[in-house]
Amino acid sequence: MMTTRKPQPIPWTHEGTIHLIRAYQEKWYSLSRASLNVSQWEEVASTITARSGLADEDAKSATQCRHKMEKLRRRYRAERQGLGGSSSWPYFHSMDELDRGPFPISARPLTLVPGRDDGNFEME
Repeated sequence: MMTTRKPQPIPWTHEGTIHLIRAYQEKWYSLSRASLNVSQWEEVASTITARSGLADEDAKSATQCRHKMEKLRRRYRAERQGLGGSSSWPYFHSMDELDRGPFPISARPLTLVPGRDDGNFEME
């Protein structure tokens, strides 16, 4: 009896990982940080394929994307906890940005501009 082996998946490249983080971030924020369902993970996988210009046989599946993000999130939490907010891990900044999220309008830093007449500053 001959068994056929499933081909090994192609390892994630740095570029592919960055595309994954960005595509996931866009989808996750659009869902107000709710968990993604299967069809949404498929959208993330399609986005990565389009942005990376991958051939169909090299494309990542929704499951591969979900597993990779789970691993990235675990590693990010370990890096953040162990180093107090700084790391040489190449995905730390991207994952930190993802985790911290976009600032709501009320939390954005104020921009001060000089006033017209008296030299005082006004909030913009």
